[in-house]
Amino acid sequence: MENNNQDFLKEKNITLFYYGEFAYFILTLIQLSFMAFFFGASLELDSFLIAFIVPHFFMISLEGIVRGGFIPKFLELKKDYDEYTSWRFFWQNILVITLFSIAVMVVFIILGPLFFSILSMGLKGGSVSVIIKMFSYLMLGVIFANINTVIREVYFSESDYKKPVIGKFIHIIILIVFITGYSDEIGIYSLVFGYLTGYIFETLYLIAPIRDKFAYASEIFSFYKSPALKNTLKNSVPFILTAVFLYVDIIVDRFIAGFGKFEGTISSLNYAFSLSFKLSTIFLLPTIWIFYPRIIKAAKELNDSKLHDTLTQAINAVLFFMIPLSVLLILARNEFVAVFFFRGSFNVLSYTLTRNALLGYAFNLPFFAINSMLILVFYSQGKVKPLINPLVASVITNFFLDIILFSIFGIFGIAFATSIVQFSLMINLLKLLRYSSGIRIQARNLPDLKKVIYSTVIMIVLSIILFVSSEKIIGDSMNDHALRLIFLVFECGAIYYLISRMFKVETPDSLFGEIRPNIK
Repeated sequence: MENNNQDFLKEKNITLFYYGEFAYFILTLIQLSFMAFFFGASLELDSFLIAFIVPHFFMISLEGIVRGGFIPKFLELKKDYDEYTSWRFFWQNILVITLFSIAVMVVFIILGPLFFSILSMGLKGGSVSVIIKMFSYLMLGVIFANINTVIREVYFSESDYKKPVIGKFIHIIILIVFITGYSDEIGIYSLVFGYLTGYIFETLYLIAPIRDKFAYASEIFSFYKSPALKNTLKNSVPFILTAVFLYVDIIVDRFIAGFGKFEGTISSLNYAFSLSFKLSTIFLLPTIWIFYPRIIKAAKELNDSKLHDTLTQAINAVLFFMIPLSVLLILARNEFVAVFFFRGSFNVLSYTLTRNALLGYAFNLPFFAINSMLILVFYSQGKVKPLINPLVASVITNFFLDIILFSIFGIFGIAFATSIVQFSLMINLLKLLRYSSGIRIQARNLPDLKKVIYSTVIMIVLSIILFVSSEKIIGDSMNDHALRLIFLVFECGAIYYLISRMFKVETPDSLFGEIRPNIK
């Protein structure tokens, strides 16, 4: 009876986590809309995005370190030793992360004039001192954000999904409050202090339930003697390098965009990237939740056949969503940008730049989704080092493509370069997977791919015909961007669903049937 109650509570927590993550992404879209309203695509927001490069990278790289290095060791110590040993290891990691964050902040403050002047050399009128000041406050926030990452992953490892979701809600709500409440008084610093305050309060919330574990922190300052910590840091090096090369593309894009003719080019690029990323993640997350545990299990069992089948199902599932979503963003990019951003300080120039960038990023969605699944396979196998070569190649390719395509097509060129690089990376990762594991993923192995492409093509044709006919019948009311977007999303979604059912696409039944509390 007790086990049944525990299983019920675990399933309930997982369900809450799913809904919470979706709600969180909706809130981040609202946050983007408020940013557009109060700051538009401006020089001060460009400066903020440059200042946020290092803190954001630091947070992303730490997530890989925690998931790939800290959590497995924490669980191992908890299982093989005792609670004291595992939680002592936890607090030692917290201390090391904090000290390292402070060291990074000090180094970049010292090197700031050189580093940030290089990154912002294309900005017209940008102040390096202002960027360094914002960076300092953001790095303070990152100290708390990194602590939050460790605590969240510990909660996840113990099947407690409720607290991490609420913690993220606290952070994003505080950020929105600062943007809406203080932007008139302190300008862009409302965004800076919103991040800082949000991370602090999230830390306070997450750490409160484990305050009794402070008793295990007595040997926290002897971390340098801990073999477990040394092994974790050593094993984390490939994860750090992988994160570096994955994030360098973003740095390159922002650096090149800084040389644009118009103020706010970096901001517009960020709005388009964030919108495409968040919309795709809403559909990508359920696939990862379902298939990643299976990928890990197959990798641990060294069952290549099972790993091949699971990866094939996962790629088949993400393409079912990403191909039509990519087309929808291309067709309705004007409406998406207008509805989410075109108000307040977001002017016509910002609107034009953002919709052009969104067009380039729209082509990226299928390749980005497949690469996300492929990289998870390498993580699950512990084969992270082989990723470095294709990632280095993608960074170099992206740099030169950015320069060439930006000079020809403007901001669209930078975004489209990302799509080309992601496609090239996908080809290289598939080759690497075949050579390293003997797993061969081909288009003919994806049972729904042809059906999805046919359904998408029919969706495009019927949607255009229906939309043009509706404009003639309804008239001026279709000039409203919100109404046009709702109409396009509804008609494309309905047509695609009906056609995919007609072609007997299996993904919806198999995927939606598993998104329930008792996911296995």
